[in-house]
Amino acid sequence: MKVSIAMATYNGARWIEEQLDSFAQQDRRPDELVVCDDCSGDETISIIEQFRRRASFEVRVVSNEKNSGHIRSFLRAMSLCRGDVIFLSDQDDTWRRTKISTMIRLIEENPRRHVFVNDAEYTDGNGTPCGLTVLQKCVSVGASAGGHIAGACTAMTKEFVAFILPEDYAEMPKYHDVYIHRWAKALGCKHITTDVLQTWRIHGSNSSAATQMTTPERVSMLTWRAKFKGADSRSDYLTKALQFRRMCIHLAAKRDEFSRLEVAADYGDVLGELSRHIDAFENRAALHDVSYPGRLAAIADMALRGKYKYFYGWKSIAKDLLI
Repeated sequence: MKVSIAMATYNGARWIEEQLDSFAQQDRRPDELVVCDDCSGDETISIIEQFRRRASFEVRVVSNEKNSGHIRSFLRAMSLCRGDVIFLSDQDDTWRRTKISTMIRLIEENPRRHVFVNDAEYTDGNGTPCGLTVLQKCVSVGASAGGHIAGACTAMTKEFVAFILPEDYAEMPKYHDVYIHRWAKALGCKHITTDVLQTWRIHGSNSSAATQMTTPERVSMLTWRAKFKGADSRSDYLTKALQFRRMCIHLAAKRDEFSRLEVAADYGDVLGELSRHIDAFENRAALHDVSYPGRLAAIADMALRGKYKYFYGWKSIAKDLLI
């Protein structure tokens, strides 16, 4: 089984050497590292080239002609990988020595799964542990383990990557890992391990700095209430509904690639799952347009029909009660 690592870089000189060294120290070395650089203006490329000359595996670097953003850089790196399994890597984390070997074992043991995710320990910018893992954070925000969607902790089969790569970027989510894990959930092909196989470094320059999961602190009900009281999320919900409609179009266009994936869900199952997401997002958007008594009835109906499982469970119910 050939292993590829897809990495997107941008001005990562401060941390990238430590991450590259963690690849070289794996007890199961990768077969290739594919880096897509997004017009770095620091020493990032120079550090990678120095590493390439001493690495025991192939290192390939491609550079964007203009700054294109991390999602396009990651998808480009993924498209150029030749391995049977593709690991995603940020430029500022570090992998534990057994990360690749552990994930490969899980892949071999679960032939009908195509997306594999490991837990990670949060650290600060200096690499000091914060006393919290990503799965622990998921629980604190009211999500299940399935809410762990960090791309930096994700490995995928080449068949899955071939299926999900978009023809264009219309209605794409803001983050590549959101896109990947939406497909993993819809296809029912995700496997999560509680093994902590890496660090996740949190600092002021993270590409996903604005997301809830990049704050290494548990979330209480009081902080959740303060964050969302009075918030109007209609446009966000409708944008996400549109993104899922685009996924339905993608599924139809790539039906042949889907048929080659060994997953438990059939075509109708996947289409139904995507449609239920659309319905849930549109229902939450509509809550803003009804009176409070009507909103209470709509929230109760959504809860009874299990629609809050597509969000953060009871915490999302609490948010909707506050709008």
